[in-house]
Amino acid sequence: MRWQGVSAIVLAAVMGSLSRPSAATEGVSGLELVTATSAYDSTPAKAVTAICPTGKVPVGGGASISGQPAQATIALYQSYIFGDPPNGWRGLAVNLESNGTLWEMVAKAWCAHPPPGYTVEYEATALDDSASKIVEVVCPMPLVSLAGGFRLSGSIDPKRVVAIRATTPESWFIKAKEFDGSSGDWQLTGAAVCAEDPGVQIFSVNSRAGNLDSLQYLWFQSRCPNDSIALSGGIAHDGDDAGITSSYPVPDANGNPFNGNWSARMYRFFGPSGGNLSVTHYLLCLSAEIFANGFESGDTAAWD
Repeated sequence: MRWQGVSAIVLAAVMGSLSRPSAATEGVSGLELVTATSAYDSTPAKAVTAICPTGKVPVGGGASISGQPAQATIALYQSYIFGDPPNGWRGLAVNLESNGTLWEMVAKAWCAHPPPGYTVEYEATALDDSASKIVEVVCPMPLVSLAGGFRLSGSIDPKRVVAIRATTPESWFIKAKEFDGSSGDWQLTGAAVCAEDPGVQIFSVNSRAGNLDSLQYLWFQSRCPNDSIALSGGIAHDGDDAGITSSYPVPDANGNPFNGNWSARMYRFFGPSGGNLSVTHYLLCLSAEIFANGFESGDTAAWD
C-alpha cells in the first residue's frame, strides 16, 4: 500500500459563527488539559484514557493517531467521553493491516469543575450491517453543547468516521461508513457534553482541496480568537471516501494549551486517484465574552 504526501498550501476562509449571542452563566472553572499517550510501537490496537482529577468532569476533548506514513491503515474508532459518571476522554484505534507500522494513540481531556446543568447525552444507531450511519445528539433546552464525541463498535472491518461537527449550538452530527467492501454488524454512538451556556461560540473554516489521491491526507490547525480556548472541534467533507484520524486540542508554539488551538486530520482511503474534497473545520471556542470577529490572521490550513 503506497503513501503520498502533498505540498500545496490550502488557504482557509472564515465562514462565520454558527452560534447565537448569549449571556454567560457561572461559566467553566478549574479548567485544565489532561493528556494520555500510548507506547510508540507496532501494537495493532491501542486505547488510552485521559482521566480527570477527582472532582472534575470532561467538558471537552479529542483523540489523535500519529506515526509512520502508513498510518493511513489505522482507523480511529473512539474519541469519546469516558466513564459513568463521566470522568475522562478515551481514544481507541486499530491498525487494519499487518504492516508493522509504528504509531501512538493520544487522548486529551479538558477537565473542569461541573458547570451548571452539566450532563452528557447519547444517541446510537441500530447494530446492523448498514453501509452508512448517522447520529445527531441534541442537548435538552436550554442547555448548549460544549463538546461532541463518537464510538464505533461491533465488527472491526474497515469503518471510518467521515464527519463530526456541531450543527447548532445544541447538537452534534456524526457520520460513519464502511470502506473497501467491508461487512459485519456495527454501531455508531454519538455523545454530547451539555451545560448552561458559559459563553461559547462555534466557528467554521471552509477550504476546497483538489486532486487528493488515495492515501493522501489533509491537515488543519486553527486558533480561536485571543483570550478564548478551543474546547472542542470537528471536521467534515462532502464525499464518502476520506475518514478522520485526528481531532484534538494542541498547545501553541510555547506549549500553552490555553491559546485556543485545534488540530484535525483526514485521510482519503481507497478512493479514486484525484478529485476534490470540500472540507470544513469546526471550532467551539470558550471565552469570558462572546466574540463576533471570527478568526485571527494566524489560522492555518495546510497539506501535510
